[in-house]
Amino acid sequence: MLIDRVTLQKVKPSDLSSIQSGRYALIDQGPKLAYEQTVLFEPLLPPVLEAKFAKEITFADAKELLTNDEIIKGQQQLKIIFDAIKQVNDKYLSSDLESFSHFLPPEISKNITPNDLDKAIEESFKNGVLFQINSAPRMSMRYDTELLPTSRVKRYANNYQAHLVAHSECWQQRTVVGIIPKKLMAKISEDEVAIYENIVYVRLIDHLFNYLTMYQIRLEEIIDFIGEFGRLDGSDKDHRYITQLTEDWGRAFENHDVDKLQEQTESTLNDVKNYIRKLAQLRSEKLYLLIPRAAQVPIELKLTNILVHDKNYRRAAKLWRKWLKNSNTERLTPQQILEYKQQSFLYYQDYVGQTLRQIFANLGWSLKSVKNGDELNHANTFRLSLIQDIKGEWKLYRKDNVIARVIVLSEPLVKEISDTELVNGNFVLCPENNTLSETDKIVVISPIELHGKEELAGKLQQQIIKTIIQEYLTDFKVKLPTAITELYNGKHDYFLSENELESAKKYANKELHSNIVSKSHISQYLKQCPICSEPARPESVKQSSRDYFTANCRNKVCKASWTFDVRKTQFKLNDGKSSNGRFSFSINFSR
Repeated sequence: MLIDRVTLQKVKPSDLSSIQSGRYALIDQGPKLAYEQTVLFEPLLPPVLEAKFAKEITFADAKELLTNDEIIKGQQQLKIIFDAIKQVNDKYLSSDLESFSHFLPPEISKNITPNDLDKAIEESFKNGVLFQINSAPRMSMRYDTELLPTSRVKRYANNYQAHLVAHSECWQQRTVVGIIPKKLMAKISEDEVAIYENIVYVRLIDHLFNYLTMYQIRLEEIIDFIGEFGRLDGSDKDHRYITQLTEDWGRAFENHDVDKLQEQTESTLNDVKNYIRKLAQLRSEKLYLLIPRAAQVPIELKLTNILVHDKNYRRAAKLWRKWLKNSNTERLTPQQILEYKQQSFLYYQDYVGQTLRQIFANLGWSLKSVKNGDELNHANTFRLSLIQDIKGEWKLYRKDNVIARVIVLSEPLVKEISDTELVNGNFVLCPENNTLSETDKIVVISPIELHGKEELAGKLQQQIIKTIIQEYLTDFKVKLPTAITELYNGKHDYFLSENELESAKKYANKELHSNIVSKSHISQYLKQCPICSEPARPESVKQSSRDYFTANCRNKVCKASWTFDVRKTQFKLNDGKSSNGRFSFSINFSR
């Protein structure tokens, strides 16, 4: 049996024709089944599963939704993302929540520093090897036979006499002494350009062109991300939102010069573009065009005399070997690809886990590590649990109730997911979202996504507040004793002081007293700023009943305002706009 990790629906293998890589998992009755070993990644299905399919099944193809250019760009973007994620994971400990930043780290500059292939390409253009081969290519002499008028024949074919005897139509005249020919089989010489060495040269140009094109895309992604932060417009954003992004950015580049990184990247990009232009020029030259596109050579070169002794071709062969050494890291077997995807899944899981913990720290929760997760405590009034029950999935608990569920997909989504397929409170996190799905339950979290973390923080905060409000609005299950009812006289909420809670304990059983304490804590929590957790001053709270209040934060930097209105079934923070993550939203709830 399979489970759709996004919708939680169990699926029979026989009901599927294609599956999204990383979205489905194989489940069985084993209670200790390691979840990361059962997530299905392309290109290989577990042998135990293949036998269960009644028909051939394939992995979903991105070409169904995307153009080839979009696919290539997405692949290069993923390369940057997972290179950066690995560097982020190596850089921070799980306890480094104050210094952690999920943004692109400055260590990504290591990927910009020229490697051996880049240096070899630069050297080849400095000494003009490729252009010298183009202007003076080596060629071989090719001889063909053709029937020509006698006056045009310069060299006879080996079989010209036999052909003339057998073909009287080629005779001009027959005499006593012999035959005067009209046409003869002649040997025609022609320069042969499409020799092995020139095919190597042309295919080398193709390989370098493709390599540099991919490199250009990756560099442009880095520049775009750095530029996106520089172009960040705060005119339509909450100032607290901009401040938070700036703090995350500052932690990422602390003690590093982001301008230098951008300058370095742009310089490398200019060089790459220059090399691409030169290769494009060579691809338009006669030599390149004379070699058939179908002419290929094995990736391991033969040591021919020309490749060994000709200076220019020898340098071209050396450059080929540099390219081959570099490309071998990407020439993976299906099993190696599967192992790479499984490892990327674990890297992304660790990265998201650290990002989640920092989100709750930003929301004012203290974290205590427990088995399989963290216990969250808010000002000693509320407790939640963030538990990773299985690999790639976190559940946020309030007591035994699941407030939110976070599912990690390390593969970009390529199959459409409708909003109705996703359960409320479930959020899918992925490094790229290539679908056209119109749902706010899919969140992109990656080192080159500027807004994903705060978007997720806002959604989790709303789930917490909505759950707490519903708990607050739930009536006591029993009629309150008169002594306890009197404690609430003159109050507009359920908040009781420590002395009042002690008094209530005398008249309530354990369950009722627990509910009284819980409602008191909820009343206290709702009067704390949802952004900075500062308690609101009594004079800044306007409350007319248990069903309505409006409050302002006493923190002069924060200055948040929020409203609780049961009649309108609404909790509103600041202006209520949803584009500001955890700093502004509006929650609709029903009693």
